[in-house]
Amino acid sequence: MPITRGLRVPTVEERFWSKTGMSVDRPDDCWLWTGFLDKDGYGRFKDSSTHWLAWEYTNGSRNGLHVLHNCPGGDNPACCNPAHLWLGTHQDNMADMVK
Repeated sequence: MPITRGLRVPTVEERFWSKTGMSVDRPDDCWLWTGFLDKDGYGRFKDSSTHWLAWEYTNGSRNGLHVLHNCPGGDNPACCNPAHLWLGTHQDNMADMVK
């Protein structure tokens, strides 16, 4: 963690997770993004989709694949819980959208 004038400055990843609404007490719930949401309800952070970042911070590279939602109550675009995310192709994403 960077230190500025004796103050601890949060890392970008720490700032990201602080805006997810994640709960260690309720790990199966959706962790809703508390920052900016785009017109479709997806979280945005530093010009990236928040569900993509949640996947990458937890699992590593997406390797060009899409990050899709599989939330218990149905797709929730603001959800950042890595347990609710899975990788798929563009075709998987299109099929998932019409379910």
